[in-house]
Amino acid sequence: MSTPDSSVRTIAASVDGVRVLTGRVGAPVHAPYLDDHVVAACLAVRLDQRAAPGAYKPLTRAAMRPVMPAECLERTTKGEFSADIYQGLRRHRDQLLTLLDGSLLVERGLADATALRRACVRTPAEGVLGVMALDVFIAAENWLRALPAYSAQEESCA
Repeated sequence: MSTPDSSVRTIAASVDGVRVLTGRVGAPVHAPYLDDHVVAACLAVRLDQRAAPGAYKPLTRAAMRPVMPAECLERTTKGEFSADIYQGLRRHRDQLLTLLDGSLLVERGLADATALRRACVRTPAEGVLGVMALDVFIAAENWLRALPAYSAQEESCA
């Protein structure tokens, strides 16, 4: 069984790899919650103060108190938006398919058009994995299209 320390360090290493890759194309990822000093400070807090019944993310709440609206700090649960996500996917399926048809990720061999099309058409039947695949695809595709290098390349081809 992994410890909180090993889990967070594994995630931090993965995010650092993403930061290096995205940094090469001018869009580095920043993850201040995974900074060594932040992680060490969080892990130094006693377990009973990191998690407590009826208190949602007490450390985050304490750290955010100066800048977070009170109604957000008073929440006792995580928000649940599955119904909204599935409704949005159904309502905007045509837009997702259009995004897929001109996909830069697919063009570069970074995404599987057949699998993504299946997720677009079958969601919500494919459940969480289909939704996660579409979520990552939409975010990465829009990020790639927003890069200045792509915009300049697109304009020069017009």
